[in-house]
Amino acid sequence: MVISMRTWRQQREPEQLLSDTDWRVVDMARADGPRSFHPDGWMASLLRVVGIAVANGLANDSLEALRRFSVRAWYWDLIRTTDLLRLLDAGYSRSHVQQIIAYVAKFRGFAPSLQDGFA
Repeated sequence: MVISMRTWRQQREPEQLLSDTDWRVVDMARADGPRSFHPDGWMASLLRVVGIAVANGLANDSLEALRRFSVRAWYWDLIRTTDLLRLLDAGYSRSHVQQIIAYVAKFRGFAPSLQDGFA
């Protein structure tokens, strides 16, 4: 059975909890570390050339947006509005954002802030 990305995004409901796959991506972001935030960038390419492992981006655009948002939440104290909007454009809701931030805060001991009070 093939599900298009558009159909998959439309199936997400704001009240719906994140799926097991989504939570695996959030945990993967923690393991991937901050170097993986721009996996196709020049710095990641340079690090790979000198032999430092940098995780590649995910092929699924929606899950990659989730992974990048989660990397930002795990490793920075501020989540930029552009990162948040990219996640919302990928089909996630504000409720999902709150779930992710609460999950990360449980482990970090504090919640990262959203730029410009975007909540």
